[in-house]
Amino acid sequence: MGGEWREATIEEVAEKVAMGPFGSSIKVETFVSDGIPVISGQHLHGFKVDDRIGFNYVTEEHAGRLRNANVQRGDVIFTHAGNIGQVAFVPWNSLYERYVISQRQFYMRCDRSKVIPEFVVAYFKTPEGQHRLLANTSQTGVPSIARPVSYLRTIPIPLPPIEEQRAIAHILGTLDDKIELNRKMSETLEEMARALFKSWFVNFDPVVWNAVQAGNPIPERFAATAARYHNGAPCPVSGNIVNLFPDSFESSELGDIPKGWEVKPLPQVIDVNPPRKLTKGRVAPYLDMANMPTQGHSPDVVIERSFTSGMRFINGDTLLARITPCLENGKTAFVDFLNDGQVGWGSTEYIVLRPKPPLPNEFAYCLARDAEFREFAIQSMTGSSGRQRVPAKALDHFTIVTPPEEISRAFGKQVTPIFARSSAAALESRTLAVLRDTLLPKLISGKLRVKDGGKLIERIQT
Repeated sequence: MGGEWREATIEEVAEKVAMGPFGSSIKVETFVSDGIPVISGQHLHGFKVDDRIGFNYVTEEHAGRLRNANVQRGDVIFTHAGNIGQVAFVPWNSLYERYVISQRQFYMRCDRSKVIPEFVVAYFKTPEGQHRLLANTSQTGVPSIARPVSYLRTIPIPLPPIEEQRAIAHILGTLDDKIELNRKMSETLEEMARALFKSWFVNFDPVVWNAVQAGNPIPERFAATAARYHNGAPCPVSGNIVNLFPDSFESSELGDIPKGWEVKPLPQVIDVNPPRKLTKGRVAPYLDMANMPTQGHSPDVVIERSFTSGMRFINGDTLLARITPCLENGKTAFVDFLNDGQVGWGSTEYIVLRPKPPLPNEFAYCLARDAEFREFAIQSMTGSSGRQRVPAKALDHFTIVTPPEEISRAFGKQVTPIFARSSAAALESRTLAVLRDTLLPKLISGKLRVKDGGKLIERIQT
């Protein structure tokens, strides 16, 4: 790579290369509810710093004392310890103008008369860029890049003319924009499905509506919802579906629940770790923990790998990370990326959930994202500090308010098409990501000229 362009070291094209703060400069005790956001490795999964993920904050005064670790729009952030190889830049439309990087990050500020941050990130995403970045790595203990600042300064990168860099960045950025648009669409659709789950099975909104219309007593916990309906709020479900719901509540071990519904232990309505057959040594889709989504239902990357041991799953299963901190971070997936009849596999630290009919498959995913269920799982973790996990048997003690069959089927008719549209958007994003990763080294090296890449983008946009 790089044969088409001259090369320059980072030292030659950077205004600044600097480390994050030292050890104790940022710790839990220094975090505040608002202030200057702290960028950590979880924000560096794509080409740009991901603002969707929440931040820890430090005060402006504290950030001022860490002036050398303050970064701004256009700065390129690297991870030098832990998940080494991560690289992303602070986008020009970022939520904040100023950030502080954590102890495991370092950064470069480009001399933009020579190189643009989009091109630097693109280069370090290529196999050659990753090889050069990680060539000075120590794998003893926590993986780390030795002397990251001084080492980064010595790394050569190809250096096309600025206009060529911008054109390459435009092609890659167009693909990224389309991937991002699909991601937002997928997450919005999924949020719609989860909102429906919460309305029907957590807040019992249709039952409250019916009770208000019938003039029946309303339990105190639903008084606020009832007041909204008394004040003219619309019916929470459309058409005749509301007639499937009862118009009163009754007492249960979980408090007031819709009349006629039942409280059941989770295993009575959802299979936990159902058996799936996969022969040892067979190559099959593999989802590792790093690619388990914390937001959205669909992973960005699934690879092919020979099966050794781990949890097996099929389309329609829900995967829940059971080990700390993955569980607390929300790593959860709905399996929709396999072919018909295909069995995939992944970490032994997954719990596989599959609803029993007539509950639709999507019910388990919505439940696994529900705050009450997640809190139960987190509180059920056992084991030594740092290696705590949820035993699958712990879910025997989680109880679910179970609707009658006709409501279960009605829920499926509502959410299955929503998830199908969400899955289609996620699938297109994965396809575009493969195309981007294929184009990336060819564009960076000059083997694929910008005009040829541009034609591909025109076809994608049309």
